[in-house]
Amino acid sequence: MAWIPLNNRSAELRSALERWKNESGSTAEMEEQYNQQDFGLLSEAQLLEQITPAAAAPASTNQAPPAPRLREGDAFETPSLRYLRNTAETAEDRRWADTLHDSMLLELWLQHVTETGDTYYPPLAEDLFQSYQLQEDGHHS
Repeated sequence: MAWIPLNNRSAELRSALERWKNESGSTAEMEEQYNQQDFGLLSEAQLLEQITPAAAAPASTNQAPPAPRLREGDAFETPSLRYLRNTAETAEDRRWADTLHDSMLLELWLQHVTETGDTYYPPLAEDLFQSYQLQEDGHHS
């Protein structure tokens, strides 16, 4: 799904978002919060479901619903990993999102090398350099 700017949302949805922001106690501007949470990637129904208070939601049975059967070529929507990490309920979920991000980045780099023969992939190079800097700072402390 393409990004939907906050200004393109219905007035009803914008006021629901404003109520959600006020109830959450956030001091960030509404548009900033909207962008940080990647709400622009969600349909109106998905967004309303996301911001609906937990008390209105049905009680969880701690059991995941069965995954839909997907065939190769099926189109489906998924939130970004940034959204997944920002809304994770536990540290374990955040670690899983980080691990998935690293794995996807490596797969992209391998695909890039396979297609171009060029082993330099800027996003991976930046991540590797930052990791190196953090490790070196830890060794010199």
